[in-house]
Amino acid sequence: MSNLRYDILTGNTVIISENRAKRPFDINLDKNHLATCPFCPGNEENTPPHLFSKGTPWTIRVVPNKYPALNNELSENQAGIFSSENITGSHYVIIDSDKHYNYLHCMEPEEIVSLICTYSWVMKELYKEETIKYVQIFKNYKKEGGSSLEHSHSQAVSLSFIPKQIQTQLDNAEGYYKENNTCLFCKMLQMEKEANTRIIMESDDYIAFAPYASLLPYEFSIYPKSHSSNFSNMTNAQHISLSILIKKLLFKLYEVLNNPAYNLYINSINTEKGSFHWNIRIVPRISIQAGFELSTGVILNSISPEKTKAILS
Repeated sequence: MSNLRYDILTGNTVIISENRAKRPFDINLDKNHLATCPFCPGNEENTPPHLFSKGTPWTIRVVPNKYPALNNELSENQAGIFSSENITGSHYVIIDSDKHYNYLHCMEPEEIVSLICTYSWVMKELYKEETIKYVQIFKNYKKEGGSSLEHSHSQAVSLSFIPKQIQTQLDNAEGYYKENNTCLFCKMLQMEKEANTRIIMESDDYIAFAPYASLLPYEFSIYPKSHSSNFSNMTNAQHISLSILIKKLLFKLYEVLNNPAYNLYINSINTEKGSFHWNIRIVPRISIQAGFELSTGVILNSISPEKTKAILS
């Protein structure tokens, strides 16, 4: 049972999903476990039937998550200060590669292109359900990044509501657009290029920089230079350009930060809108939030975005 609960004091939302505790865990096990890895070729019976696969034999598979964060079972809604509601959605696993250790920084650009195209396909498929308001595609790398399985994979979760953090971004961007008749994100990109103090890498189509108010050390964002709010609307040439940039950035992380754990996630909406600009955020997990952050909501970041540029560019 998955249940969306609201904290009346903070406004925070939480999905209670006890099914996630049943997930298998194979990080740092003896290498003999590769023979039973559910994501490796030959072990397809250990996952639900695939929804999509690429290549024969397959190189990428998309399957329903065996331990989903959302299971669409109805529960009794609570009222009063302990408010909750039922939520619907889907939870997919995207098996990035048929090779167990073929992580993003190891992939060839054409393999990353295939993965980006798969992300787009998944996003489009999940948005076909009328009740879905938001789709989140993300990747957890290594145990410290939240991964429970070693085989390179990504995930997609569709939600029947827009998360508070996303809605805040949408509202702020829409407010700026109405007041200034221009995209807040495009304005930010213009100012970053003029300052050139946080830009890490760029190509003809994309720019990667450390955000001005970075929450965690060495985090950075990737934005398309031309305005677009829907990740799924990229051209093939843009797929190639993005894959080359991602490869360079993640290999730089691997070299400079000694192969850190990280989270990668895509911020995108399902329509083309003048006020929003899709982006990818990559957050190395080399620090943890401690008592001050948890108690106040104010983040302490020990590495400035300007230093991030100096180290990663």
